Amino acid sequence: MKHKSDKKKGLTSDGEMYHYILVASDVGRNCRFLPSGMDVAMHRLNLGMWGLNSRTANRRGIKSGEKALVYISGGGPYSQHLVASCTFVSDAKLSTWDIRQDVDAPNKKGYMMPEYYVRLNDVEIFKRPLPMVDLVSNLNFIKDKEDWWRYLQGGVRKISQSDYQHVSDTAKLG
Repeated sequence: MKHKSDKKKGLTSDGEMYHYILVASDVGRNCRFLPSGMDVAMHRLNLGMWGLNSRTANRRGIKSGEKALVYISGGGPYSQHLVASCTFVSDAKLSTWDIRQDVDAPNKKGYMMPEYYVRLNDVEIFKRPLPMVDLVSNLNFIKDKEDWWRYLQGGVRKISQSDYQHVSDTAKLG
């Protein structure tokens, strides 16, 4: 039997490390002048930083060394696709004023100014983005396969090592 402390160490009940899905969404709906979810994701990945808000689910659980997949939500290019993987090289940290503007993408009010950020490396953009609908049946964190999109709401979704590995292996085949 696993102890509660295992969750604090970033382990699932099976002793696996947690990994995550980072969700990037369109900045403005139906506005071609504002960045799409894909634009936002590429901006963040190129900077090697991902902005997080104070109420982002799982923000406090992110640990250096854990891995993440990048999912595009919304209605723009590559929406409902996994497009990249990366590794966290920091825990979530409080943003400082000198980097806040750089951490995230512009929106119609100026810049999204995330209160926190996490540093990334080992960024791998998938040669062929993976349609989420094709992966759903093999992902354990998605319990309701018909309404799978509900499991990808919010900025950060926690997943198991086995779900991460399945997507990673599928991406390598592409």
